Amino acid sequence: MLAAIKAHAEGVDVLMITSGAFGRDSAVTWMAGGGFQCALYPPDSLEVQSKDTIINGRHLSNQELVYTLLKEAPSCIMDLEGWGEKFHKKSGRFVQYFLPGHSYARCLQREKEKGVSNFGDEHHKVLPRQIRAKGIPIREDFLVIDLLSADGRIAGAVGIDLREGDFKAISAKVVVLATSGYAACYKHYLTGPSVTGWGHGMAYRAGAEFMDMEFIDCYPYVAVWPKLTMVGDWAANVRYALSGKFYNKMGFEFWESYRRKGMTRAQAIFKEVEAGRGSPHGGIYLAFSHLPANLVDDYIKTQGGEKWLKELGAMGFDLRKDAIEVYISAMSTLGGCKIDEHCRTTVPGLYAAGELASGFDGAHTLAGNMMMFCFTSGSVTGREAAKEAKTRQKVEIDEQQVKELHRKVF
Repeated sequence: MLAAIKAHAEGVDVLMITSGAFGRDSAVTWMAGGGFQCALYPPDSLEVQSKDTIINGRHLSNQELVYTLLKEAPSCIMDLEGWGEKFHKKSGRFVQYFLPGHSYARCLQREKEKGVSNFGDEHHKVLPRQIRAKGIPIREDFLVIDLLSADGRIAGAVGIDLREGDFKAISAKVVVLATSGYAACYKHYLTGPSVTGWGHGMAYRAGAEFMDMEFIDCYPYVAVWPKLTMVGDWAANVRYALSGKFYNKMGFEFWESYRRKGMTRAQAIFKEVEAGRGSPHGGIYLAFSHLPANLVDDYIKTQGGEKWLKELGAMGFDLRKDAIEVYISAMSTLGGCKIDEHCRTTVPGLYAAGELASGFDGAHTLAGNMMMFCFTSGSVTGREAAKEAKTRQKVEIDEQQVKELHRKVF
């Protein structure tokens, strides 16, 4: 969406295509958590944040890309606030929190309302409204199947209009893909079910070079029981707030033995379940019974508006006595189209943004960096794609290519 907004601002014709109903789909943007990393105030700086990102990615990042996208972050924040997103501020300054791996507290968070602090709700309110206010054309419920090429560059796309059932071709001087990652290919995931790498497939078939497909960012504390109506990362918030302890089915607190071997908690949880020492629902136990009951009660009082807490209460689950079953879940994927600092792929006329693009994170996402990367890559992509479109003549669609793709689909 940010790519569409930025391209539109450059004065080019833009068509935004979504596979579902616009603003009512399973876009990962609506599921965004509470972090957005941005170096705003000294002694923090763009250089320090770049260094943190590169070190955390085990020096596998494209360093020019890191610097370019982090430099874009403050303007993205200003845009979002100007459009109506509510950030936590005091005395006119953004309140920033510290997250692991960062040299300074630089994580912006949403102004908390009625127990909700995730940015996804804010994005859901603001971004579709901006698209519509700017008059950017939208083709909803249109499932793009593949990309079209002509004269050695991308010339458009074909897909199925899900409302009419028709197979259609759309020509374009430049195409931007922003179809998210492939976390839903895993058994446990925190994204929507449509995040299956279908955009990766299109880019691959078009000849794009890929990188870092082996790197998956997994969240180790996602609830597999009790099952609530919301995403299971609520368990992690409780774990951090109350210093929960991890047990296998024999009641053994196993984490310390793995920590001495240099393993992560995600690796430890995987090893325990793989060895047959997991919980009935395929996880391990996260418990808080070691804490005084009144301490847990004090925490519960601070979370009175949270949906997960109300649902636990309705089902008779008691945090003071009962253990949550948690397991590893795919949260984001770091592999995708190799892009340069202009967010261009290796295929002429094709740009990539968000989780479809790769080269920023390296081997691991620095906490809170993913949402910032998605927004800044969208911003850069839209601007750069528009600049290229201004220099290009419209390419005629190869009707034979369209017919062949139609044959493959049907």
